Amino acid sequence: AEKERQELAEQVAKLEPSRIQVQEEVNTFQQKLEQTTQQLAKKKEQAKQHDSKVKELEQEIATSTKDLEELEAEYEEAKRDAAPDQVTLTQQQEEEYERVKEAAAAASVEPRRQLAILQKKLETARARAAEYTSQLDDLMKRKAEVNREVNDYTERSQKISQSMEKTEADRKEAERLLREATEEVQRANQRREELDTKIEELNNKLRDVGEDRRKNRDEERLLLAIESLKRHFPGVLGRLVDLCRPTQRKYNLAVTVAAGKDMDAIVVDTKATGLECIRYLREQRVGTATFLPLDTLQVPSRESTERIRARVADDP
Repeated sequence: AEKERQELAEQVAKLEPSRIQVQEEVNTFQQKLEQTTQQLAKKKEQAKQHDSKVKELEQEIATSTKDLEELEAEYEEAKRDAAPDQVTLTQQQEEEYERVKEAAAAASVEPRRQLAILQKKLETARARAAEYTSQLDDLMKRKAEVNREVNDYTERSQKISQSMEKTEADRKEAERLLREATEEVQRANQRREELDTKIEELNNKLRDVGEDRRKNRDEERLLLAIESLKRHFPGVLGRLVDLCRPTQRKYNLAVTVAAGKDMDAIVVDTKATGLECIRYLREQRVGTATFLPLDTLQVPSRESTERIRARVADDP
């Protein structure tokens, strides 16, 4: 989940420069569109003013032309209506007529020139207006295309963001499940340790019980063997631990230290009795035992006895 989240973050980072570039292009096209729209409106206004001026000049030209035509018509009619014997126009009248005619023609030249200039300006303005309109259409198409790209990038960014959010949620859920599993494992390990401890305690108890049972069996077998030896050999006196059992518990340590490993040994009167007992045990396959014949035992020295008594006396 963490790797997928990092990959999505890298994709978003890669898309970010493109998104910024597209946004800058949108802003640039928007500015150009506003400028072109303003210029187009200005040119349309100028064209409108030119149209009005052209109409005024056309009206003036038409008026002057009409007046000239009326004057010429009157002149021609006057010549047709004149009788053969009537006097024709004088030289002065002819000159006046030509002067008026030239003045009327001259009066219509400037309006016609201005009309031509204005028509040319109007055509130029209309051409530029058409060019601006074409540019405006191109910009509108480019704007629509850029808007589609922005929408695509926005949609992809939203999808990636949603995917990242879902990945983050999955990661958190996985971490929660991992924590729960870890806690469960820890609890299971603790329970296992507790059970291992209990099992170890039970095994120890079972080993102790088995050891006690084995010792009891050995003890019982040894006691039976001693009883059998006593029946067969009168010189068998019994175990040292039974013969030297102190009357007070505080002397147990002294007796145990003094007897040592011979505490379970069997005391007999003579060495010969001990050998016969060993032979008997071997024949009966009862087991083995240690025998202490009284005729061969060495009595401890007085000093050793005093040391033992001193130790007993110091024993609480």
